[in-house]
Amino acid sequence: MKIIGALFGAMAFVAISAAAHAQEQPTVVLESGLGDGADVWNALRAKLALPNFAYDRPGYGGTPVSLTPRDPCTIAHELHERLAQAGVRPPYVLVGHSLGGRYAYAFARLYPQDTTGLVLVDATPPGHWDALQREMPAQATALKVIKSLTFSRAMRREFDGQEQCLAQLPTAPMSMPVRVLLRTIDNSGGGGAKLRDIDYKLAQHWLALTGAPRLERVDGSGHYIQKDKPDVLTEIIRQVCSQGR
Repeated sequence: MKIIGALFGAMAFVAISAAAHAQEQPTVVLESGLGDGADVWNALRAKLALPNFAYDRPGYGGTPVSLTPRDPCTIAHELHERLAQAGVRPPYVLVGHSLGGRYAYAFARLYPQDTTGLVLVDATPPGHWDALQREMPAQATALKVIKSLTFSRAMRREFDGQEQCLAQLPTAPMSMPVRVLLRTIDNSGGGGAKLRDIDYKLAQHWLALTGAPRLERVDGSGHYIQKDKPDVLTEIIRQVCSQGR
């Protein structure tokens, strides 16, 4: 997400690599954060050289706004349907940035039989909004104003639904490779080192929820690791694809 750095992150625009049907390797499914469409992955996709799928969620790009709930589980279900409609068969490696990390996590939990790996890219951890209101009330108040004045309808509904359904998902360690990546540069959008400390602390939840072995800080990267360090992220995705097979 473009607001307060790491707080967050359709078929009208579906981008699938030419090799998407080469099922000897998984398809990398890219899930964007709040306010971002498929183009946020352009630098990464230019280097990836793997079958991949990127899309605009409802309300982004030319995709119509959806009337369905905007919680992570509903969005994950919709993504699964879109992959099927596009003829992109499993297995999948889910890569989720910012708030999109929650959607990727929900997908891996709901469809473990189709998922062989998960990469969380400076993903918004559970409890983040509550922690921000508690520990950084001025920034939280500012974000509420920004939300009411500048967020699109789709963004507001995703923001409001971000915590729903996560507690209903299984919590046993995942039987797939999982990588949890964090930025090292403070975000220019606000919050600075204090927000980064909150993010690092809460990111421990991802380890408990997924069974990932450790948090990995990507040196020289801000919130948009896929833009700042596409080579690093590309190599990590390749490793996960190989391990998943």
